[in-house]
Amino acid sequence: MPQHVLKYFNELKEKKTFICVLEELGLAAPYFSPEVEGLLAGHDVLHFADNKAANSAIIKGGSAAPDMARIVAALHLRLARQRTRLWVEFVKSEANLADLPSRGEFALVRALGATPVPFTIPPFMGWSGD
Repeated sequence: MPQHVLKYFNELKEKKTFICVLEELGLAAPYFSPEVEGLLAGHDVLHFADNKAANSAIIKGGSAAPDMARIVAALHLRLARQRTRLWVEFVKSEANLADLPSRGEFALVRALGATPVPFTIPPFMGWSGD
């Protein structure tokens, strides 16, 4: 993650770790990827994710945490503009195929036909929580 993004998150609310907000970014990022957004527009999407706090914020449509609230707001606006209906379902980390590349494990996802796409950071930095 670029240092300026981590700095921005920490300025919103000082934190010891960035795990939850980075999980939120990971959940939202595909819907902002130019390579993926056209495939999802106008469709129902079942999204499996392994962070209960990040999942909950997306499902509720908001968060008390200012950094996560901005990401959620950007995502929900994007979903509405694309007419994409999102359902987020919890999956244990060990069963989450999307976690494999974050651990440097690519063989299984490649064998299943996965196509790498650039990570796109959602435009959350202009959102105000006030």
